[in-house]
Amino acid sequence: MSPAKPSPPELAILPRIVIAALGWAILLALGPGGMHGPNPHPSALLGVAVLAYAAGRPGPRSFLAEWMVAALASAMLLDWIRYVFGPALIFCALIYGFHGALFGVILKRLVLKSSWAVAVPIAWCAMESIRFLVPVPLGMRWLQLGHHAIDQAALVGAARVIGPTGLSYVLAALAGVSIDSALRRATVRSIFAGLGPLALACLLASQTALPASVPGPRVLLVQPGISQARKQRPLDPLALHQQQVELTRGALAEGGPPPDVVCWGETMLGFPLVGDSLAEAVRMGALGEVSLPGISIPPERLPQAVASWRGLESRLVSERLLGSGPERLLPPGCGFVCGAEVLVLFEGEVRRINAVCSWTPTGKRMSICPKLELVPGGETLYGLEESESVRDVVLEVAGYLPNLLAGDETGVFELSGPDERAWRATGTVCYDNSFMHPYTDPMAKGEDVDLHLVCSNEAWYLDSWEMDQMVCMSRMIAIATARPLVRATNSGVSCIFDASGRELGRIRENGVDRQVAGTLTLEVPVQPKTASVTLFCRIRAYIPWSVLLLAVLLSVGSRGSGGYQSDFGE
Repeated sequence: MSPAKPSPPELAILPRIVIAALGWAILLALGPGGMHGPNPHPSALLGVAVLAYAAGRPGPRSFLAEWMVAALASAMLLDWIRYVFGPALIFCALIYGFHGALFGVILKRLVLKSSWAVAVPIAWCAMESIRFLVPVPLGMRWLQLGHHAIDQAALVGAARVIGPTGLSYVLAALAGVSIDSALRRATVRSIFAGLGPLALACLLASQTALPASVPGPRVLLVQPGISQARKQRPLDPLALHQQQVELTRGALAEGGPPPDVVCWGETMLGFPLVGDSLAEAVRMGALGEVSLPGISIPPERLPQAVASWRGLESRLVSERLLGSGPERLLPPGCGFVCGAEVLVLFEGEVRRINAVCSWTPTGKRMSICPKLELVPGGETLYGLEESESVRDVVLEVAGYLPNLLAGDETGVFELSGPDERAWRATGTVCYDNSFMHPYTDPMAKGEDVDLHLVCSNEAWYLDSWEMDQMVCMSRMIAIATARPLVRATNSGVSCIFDASGRELGRIRENGVDRQVAGTLTLEVPVQPKTASVTLFCRIRAYIPWSVLLLAVLLSVGSRGSGGYQSDFGE
């Protein structure tokens, strides 16, 4: 057995903080919405190199120092959370920062046994994997390093096989070999370890090129551009509905081929829908003592309220938008999709579901696709809402109670077109957009999916870089699943991507794409029915476990060459 390598020289706490802060600053500055504009830049890998140089060296209070810096960086990255619920930002920053500090813990062990070109990508991807595998709110999925390769056409297609985590490995390996080179420790093995993943990813991208697309549904997106304050506390909820009706009417009056479906954003009907479970309970008189937190309707009046809500759906959607009379707004054969709040009876309590709902061209509600991932602090308090004092404070501050019910699996619904054509779409809501499983799981299970549709409420975030982060993640979803993606939002950014992640169009007013009103009508090209499901959809669930296993095996395996030496950095 090879003798143990000498420990590297320690890094004092102040230089560690400065170097780590510089690394995180580079990562943030070159991310979506940063110095490079709305799109990220792959040179962000230099930030990983700088950060790894500090994180890979031992020193006093290294974990706490790296946790502090990573938490501050995370607070900047996730700054959008404070618009929803300020205290949640502190919690999420600490959790995300803790994961960032774990990168140093893993790296310090790996780099003793391997070259930087091997240790850095494994440690980085292990850290990302921990974020995915630990349940929210102690885990959290958001941007990955691999998203910074989104505009590299020769490389990003590899996401159809290895996903964004695989692309993270490619960029982190380049960061690692840059450290080897800077320290004059590069060997043939370390150069191969640093450049080999890049070559393999480019090969995978070229060998998984998409077939030519075929015409898909013609979609009309409607973006009213309303503020969150107006949406949350409207003087007249139906005024918001009417505003979207007028925008829709104006878009249809412009002429051109009629749309196959009209899409509105998240919870934009202006009234809740009644789920089948609640409707049946009312019909059977089996409600008993129930409460509806956040909605000031006594339980005994709930049957009348249910009848009123169902009447609004019938009058404003089934008849006004999709009815058979002369006042029908949408053209014949056109369906309707909208984000909506749905009330259901769950374990004897009336609960709210944030969902994407669809109606057939004849006005029949066809599907309810519930949101799977709830925003910490914004849509769930993980049981804290059971406390009356917590409820009172939250209702006073936020105006609603974050106690929504999450769905169990992604909903898939059908869009009808002319000539008896039909397409199947996944329906997801807002924060789902930052996860991969709502889009890969139904395809891996054999669901026929032609496109993804996201209804999102980003009016919370004004013009913050959260908008650009969400768009970047949407593009990666389209690329990794090889299916087009449609984003319908309340205030921007509403846009459409084809299966290669290429943007086909977005709603803009005078060049501005957020906090504006507008419409967009486009035909969405889809993959032919013979197109296969990407390998990534099938293996996504195994990738983080594989990375963690690799990190464990390498950390306990035999010592190789290329890591720390006694004259490190001298």
